[in-house]
This record gives sequence, C-alpha cells and structure tokens, in this order.
Amino acid sequence: MSRNRHHPVRLAKGGKRLAPDKREGVGLIATAGMAAVVALISILCIAFGGVAVADEDVTGERVESQDLAVLMVPLVESWDLEAADEPQRIEEALVAQGYFRNDVPLTYEEQDYLHTACEEAQIPYALALAMIQQETQFRNMVGDGGDSEGYMQVQRRWHEDRMERLGVEDLMEPFSNFRVGCDFMAELLAQYPMEDALTAYNSGHPGSGRYSRKVMESYEAWKEVVGDGISGLKG
Repeated sequence: MSRNRHHPVRLAKGGKRLAPDKREGVGLIATAGMAAVVALISILCIAFGGVAVADEDVTGERVESQDLAVLMVPLVESWDLEAADEPQRIEEALVAQGYFRNDVPLTYEEQDYLHTACEEAQIPYALALAMIQQETQFRNMVGDGGDSEGYMQVQRRWHEDRMERLGVEDLMEPFSNFRVGCDFMAELLAQYPMEDALTAYNSGHPGSGRYSRKVMESYEAWKEVVGDGISGLKG
C-alpha cells in the first residue's frame, strides 16, 4: 500500500462534532429507576415515621410504620432485577433488529461504533464494512511500516486537522478510527464517483485500480447482508 495513500485531496473545514454515545441510555435508565425507588422509600418513611398506621392489613392486624421498609423490600428487589436485566434485553432487541450481527466480524461494541460513525459521516454501512475488509481483514492493526493505523488504516500525518476537528487522539481506538476513516471517505464521495473516491482513499488520487475494484466487490456482497443504507439495517 502506498505510503501517501491518505494524502487529503481537500482539507475538511468546520466545527468539532461529537458523536452521541448510544450506550449511555442503559445506565441512565437504571440510575433513574433506583433514584425513584430511594425517593419513594424516603417519602413514605417521612410520612409515616413514628406513627402507627390506622388502617388494618388483610389479616386484621395493625401495621406499624417501622414495618413499611420491610414491606417495600420485595418491590425494591424486583426493580433491581429488572434494571440489571435491561442491558441484556436491549442487546437482544438490537440483535433481532439486525443492528448487531454475528456474521459481521466485529464485536457488538465495535459494530455500534461503526454504525455511529457511518451515521455521523452519512456513508453506507456496507461500504464501510467493505473498506475495513480490504484494508485489514477486520483486524485492528498498524500497517505501512507504522504509518497506517487501525481498522481503516488511517495515516495520522495527513489527518491532523481532521482529528482535531473530530476530537480524536488515538487512531488505534476503534471508534476514533472509524470516525476519521468514514469522515474522510464522505469528503471524497462528495467530490468523486465511488470508485474514484475509493482509489483516492487508498492512494491519494482518484481513478480506478485493484483496490477500488476489490472494495466494490465486497460492497456488493455486504449489501446482500446489511442492505445499502446508512443504518446498516436491511429492509
């Protein structure tokens, strides 16, 4: 592979963009649920603290206020179990939807990163998979004598401005690598037809060659698996 393969045809401009973290939602749901439980117990204990409840329970015996917390334990434990199980249920739903796939040779976390990077850059998910397949066969590695880094083999020296704009520092970190590679490809697609853009991604100059033909072949194959959309969800 050429050592000048990522020489930018045009420098990107614009403010820093930060991609949303789709994994934060699970933690927030669990935290909010537990906070609600704690708040409810506190309110009930304050309301009934030190005073016997006037009503009788189903056995006809009076229920003292100090027993209130004991009565709440099964409910709290049930909420705890539901919160703990929520990430698993979300993952299963995403697998059923096709967002996570076992025939994509990336971890679910890395698939999530790539989905997010494609959405941010507005390039097809199948195209990004084809590029990664051609670049590294889905390996997070250093190539070109140390010049190219990560799944998408980004060369830092040509993309310092892009990395600064995107807030990226470590190109071996998968999400950062995907964001820079997809952003660069989006820039090239805005200037050239896809085959020329792929050649420019690889060599720094538009055109047609073995690299672009191999990626286009893989792209067609991946479209059969994940569709041709940015979302990577085959309709």
